[in-house]
Amino acid sequence: MSFNESQLERYSGVFLALFSIVIYFVIIPWQIRNIAGETITPRSFPSTITAVMFVLSVCLFISGWRKKDLTDQKNFQISREEILLAGATLLAVGGYNLLLYVIPYIPATIIVLAILIWLYGQRKLWKLGAVSVMLPVVIFVAFTYFLKLQLP
Repeated sequence: MSFNESQLERYSGVFLALFSIVIYFVIIPWQIRNIAGETITPRSFPSTITAVMFVLSVCLFISGWRKKDLTDQKNFQISREEILLAGATLLAVGGYNLLLYVIPYIPATIIVLAILIWLYGQRKLWKLGAVSVMLPVVIFVAFTYFLKLQLP
């Protein structure tokens, strides 16, 4: 598939805006419990990030709309392999969500992060292992001890 710059920005902007709306109004209320009366709740960070994603996606759409009549736009190609990689990533993230119901955050994140790093081409096991083990631990410590938020 081939897209010019303005098409890609407009399509991406619409997709990301719709995706952020689904996250904000469906997935966050469904997956993250709300604690009434608290200033910072488990929904605070995901809601803020999703709102920022929506605003940026609207900006991306506007940028693409303003460029639509320009003649010197870049052309972008997406290959079959890239489409398959995107699908595999979505499956891994969906599997991660299900895995969190079965095992705790750190082991689930290590497994899925290792799979994603491998899918995206890292074949050196020491790098793959170091990142997929250290990153979940750092995130867990930051959320649990510094932000006082409980991860699944």
